[in-house]
Amino acid sequence: MRVASIEDALHALRADIEIVKQEVTAVRIFARDTEDNGELMANIVLSFRHLEDARMRLGKAIQALGDGVSIYDKDEEASECECDDCDLPDLGGETPDDEAGPEA
Repeated sequence: MRVASIEDALHALRADIEIVKQEVTAVRIFARDTEDNGELMANIVLSFRHLEDARMRLGKAIQALGDGVSIYDKDEEASECECDDCDLPDLGGETPDDEAGPEA
């Protein structure tokens, strides 16, 4: 692979991974027709997830080369989670405690 910069190399790798992901998806379609395919399908799905993770991590490397800020828009109106255990934003969904209903 001949590239002009590390960023170009990272972008090229991400594009290659996307192609491999499409090929893994095609294999998964063929694998559905095999007999007793539980372990086969589990490993194919796991390989797909690892490819997604590798592509994401290369994107994070590109991000680190730049200003360190994600290219995706942030939801600036998201309030902070009221949970004591995390620092995740509250996206307005129900929590397991909300589903339990009133205590008797």
